[in-house]
Amino acid sequence: MIGQFVKSEDGKNPGYKDDDSVPQDSRCATFCASVVYVRNARWEGIPFILKSGKALNESKTEIRFQLKDTTDAMLRETAHNELIIRIQPDEALRLKLNVKMPGLELRTVGTELDLAYQRTVPDPDVPEAYERLLLEVFNGNNSDSVSEQELEASWKIFTPLLHHLEGNEEIKPVPYAYGSEGPDGLEDFVNSYRYQAEPSR
Repeated sequence: MIGQFVKSEDGKNPGYKDDDSVPQDSRCATFCASVVYVRNARWEGIPFILKSGKALNESKTEIRFQLKDTTDAMLRETAHNELIIRIQPDEALRLKLNVKMPGLELRTVGTELDLAYQRTVPDPDVPEAYERLLLEVFNGNNSDSVSEQELEASWKIFTPLLHHLEGNEEIKPVPYAYGSEGPDGLEDFVNSYRYQAEPSR
């Protein structure tokens, strides 16, 4: 799914095509949600949902591991257990679990283990992303940089997709308002892969 942002609902923020340097017939995507799979025994059949975009309601980088549905018919409506790694901003590690309520009744309640540096560590000195990267460059350490193999692998995935989008004029990005969560239909797209979306911190 691809999208392109238009002006905000209140009209205060311009859309992508409102920039004088952008052609009015531009199909350039400013948002993409895609699903990739890893073909090996460990990850067979597991969807990796990647989302990235500009002019969204929040700027964040996080990884969410959502565990499988329970096989117990009595607990089918229970939310997924989930591990969330927030990389930026406000670095944090959260583990959301369903636990059985005390007593004889079979009922669960959601609980959360939350390690947020800003709340756990007093006055954390967490450097900005480029601050750390520049320091590593000065020290001759490239371990935080993207490796050549990683870069090649990413281009092998996305170059054919970009060529496909460029070569098919009937594929048009779905408009979404500046400051929104993304294009209409995004939630249905994500849910079709059995991911339970919810607002995140």
